[in-house]
Amino acid sequence: MKTKFPDCLTLSRLPSLACRRSRQSSLFGTPARSVTQLAMSFRGINCRTKRSSGILTHALTGSVGIGCAVAKILVVDDDEEFALLIQESLGLENHAVELCHHGTEASDLLGRYSYDLVILDWQLPGETGIEVLRKFRNRKTQTPVLMLTGMTAVPDKTFGLDSGADDYLAKPAHPQELAARVRALLRRAAGHVSNAITYRDIEVDLEKHTVTKGGKRVDLLPREFALLQFFVRNTNRVFSNDEIMNSVWPSDSEASPETVKSCVKRVRQKLDTDGTPSIIRNI
Repeated sequence: MKTKFPDCLTLSRLPSLACRRSRQSSLFGTPARSVTQLAMSFRGINCRTKRSSGILTHALTGSVGIGCAVAKILVVDDDEEFALLIQESLGLENHAVELCHHGTEASDLLGRYSYDLVILDWQLPGETGIEVLRKFRNRKTQTPVLMLTGMTAVPDKTFGLDSGADDYLAKPAHPQELAARVRALLRRAAGHVSNAITYRDIEVDLEKHTVTKGGKRVDLLPREFALLQFFVRNTNRVFSNDEIMNSVWPSDSEASPETVKSCVKRVRQKLDTDGTPSIIRNI
């Protein structure tokens, strides 16, 4: 049995600080600079997951207007240095970015886990990016795919888009352009054009990552902010705990339903108004 969310939301976990190191690299063709690795290199097929069955029965009551959201993104590129730089760049926008460096492993991940967006190189070991893309689209998925590749000829771009890509960006690309295209694809997937969320007297700025209630700023932890934005991005849908955790936590996470309940409780405490129904209710 599943529970329907009239206006549902959940938590997106930011990249874990698994290890740090500095190096000199070139980011999308920009001058070399010191890079801090913000999250672990993700090898996909060897990942370990821990999921618990059950139903999460929380719902955001009412209707909202939404925009671009913090997202769970899979980056598939065999250049590990380059992939780490993408991870760092998009991590600055609070996206949870996982890495994969092999085409066959990418297909396996896309078959087992849910992502909000995929950034895909063309030339990969194992399956090519085009083969990964076609297999993904054959499952009738609507997840946006951005091809980021050195294949820059017009026929290549045409072939990639006709194979199912939603956007195509040639290397090298400026990180600001990549971030903007990611935001645009996420807005398009959600069917909205604004970067702002408004609900009752609460306003969420998804670009600045701020929340105000009645015009006064409310400080949310990154996980709390991600929980709030994910809820409003997924209204009128039904989720099991497995679906929620596969969609919004890193695929190697050991998060449990208790983790989600604890985060929901904190958001309620910060955003609910005494004497009025909670913005998030149990079903």
